[in-house]
Amino acid sequence: MIRIGKAALFLVIALGVASVAGAGEKPAPSPADEPTIDMKKIEALIDPEKMRAEDKELELPPRAEEPLKFSLNDAVRLAIANNFDLQVERLNPELRGADLEIERSDFDAIVGASANTDVDHRRPAGSYARDGSAYISRKILTGADIRTNVAASRPSNSDYSGAISVSITQPLLRNFGFDVNRAGITIAKNNLAIAESELVEQLIDTVADVHRAYWDLVLVFRRIEVRRSSLQQAQSLVDEFQIRRRVGAATTIQMLDARTQAALRRVALVEAEARVQAAEDNLKAITNIAAAHPDDKEFLTWRRPLLPTTEAPFEEKDFDLPESISEAFKFRPDYFQQQKTLENSGISLRYARNQLYPELDLSASFGLTSSAKEMGDITDKGRSNWDVGATFSVPLGNRRRKNLLRKRELEERQSLLRFKALEQTVIVEVRRAIRGIETNVRSVKAARIAVDTAKAILDANRFMLDKGGVGVTTREILQHQDSLERASLNYLNAVVEYNKSLITLEQAKGTLLKTYNIEVKRR
Repeated sequence: MIRIGKAALFLVIALGVASVAGAGEKPAPSPADEPTIDMKKIEALIDPEKMRAEDKELELPPRAEEPLKFSLNDAVRLAIANNFDLQVERLNPELRGADLEIERSDFDAIVGASANTDVDHRRPAGSYARDGSAYISRKILTGADIRTNVAASRPSNSDYSGAISVSITQPLLRNFGFDVNRAGITIAKNNLAIAESELVEQLIDTVADVHRAYWDLVLVFRRIEVRRSSLQQAQSLVDEFQIRRRVGAATTIQMLDARTQAALRRVALVEAEARVQAAEDNLKAITNIAAAHPDDKEFLTWRRPLLPTTEAPFEEKDFDLPESISEAFKFRPDYFQQQKTLENSGISLRYARNQLYPELDLSASFGLTSSAKEMGDITDKGRSNWDVGATFSVPLGNRRRKNLLRKRELEERQSLLRFKALEQTVIVEVRRAIRGIETNVRSVKAARIAVDTAKAILDANRFMLDKGGVGVTTREILQHQDSLERASLNYLNAVVEYNKSLITLEQAKGTLLKTYNIEVKRR
């Protein structure tokens, strides 16, 4: 047996472990395998000629059509004249006016006449009978029907005979009274007033939509100006670093960083420019500007750019909440409409109650009859007759009219609840509109501070960079430029939202048309 010492045994174990560990290791990489930076590609990215070519390719080409200068008043005027929704709404008062005349026609007089000749061939030749009649009838506001009838006849070889009569039928229970018989007319008048009020409401909504669309277009233009200014700042930094890099005062990384930010701002500018035509189309659709150019067969009006000339102002105003709510209850068209609807419900309910009465009609007539040899003597002698009577009827069960009354009672309750709900809505909308104005005032002021401070920081850092750049990096300059851009955009958006909130309040109060002295002629 061979004996191995402890030292030799430890040596064998150590060699085995080392061989196993070595089997899992990769050989050390050679210098040729290390990643390298392709400086040619980097230089190509910041080549001045290539950058100019790329920027030129991304610029939005100028539009061929001459811009149309467009003020806010121009937009409102065109919308009032041409907006399709308004044109549709203007027809509704005419429709309701026709309904009113239809209801009034129930009280028009009716005139009729008839003539007849009867020849009997079974009798001797020349045997005939002639007769004729005429009448006029009319319903009056008490519910009575009045009829006057005149008749004359002459059988062959006989005297002339004639008659005149006047009859009247007056309901005493059902369908009696001025209010019941004028219910249809009164409801039609209220519906006409509602239609006129709906036209006012559509006018208010259209003018408000014009304001919002116009301010959106103004905002798009101003955002482009901010984006373009921000791009110019980034591009100026790129040009500056190109010069610094030539003299060794700027690194390639700084140059790449500036170029990257300029490209990102170019993307933002392209996106902003793309929104211009969408905002233009929205305003053109609301104002129906194409109606002013009916001979435009090539859609040049739609392609022609709009140039807004009215700036969004910021004039801080104070509003009294109780006074604003009172104005809303006085001027809001939908509040007036609901009042008239509630009034119609009351009229229909009273009419339905009247229809529950039994039918009791009083009738009376008076007539004269006469005969004579000659037609001219027919009124010389005759006799009179008259009669008076009454008719009574009542449906057994009367389920139809009872359920109609129940229906009208429920409808009136619905109208009253809607009226109360609208009162609450008016208060909420006015309060919300005033809060929106107050919020936007604070937003404008805060955004203005942000613009001033961001500009001050950027100017200070630019000054330090121009003096040698001690403690100022490219990234900081670019970040401060971004901060100024965001602050400027926030300020523009806050001003536009403030002007929109003013319109929202006028819309909530129903007083927007007073600003333009617009009145709707009522019948």
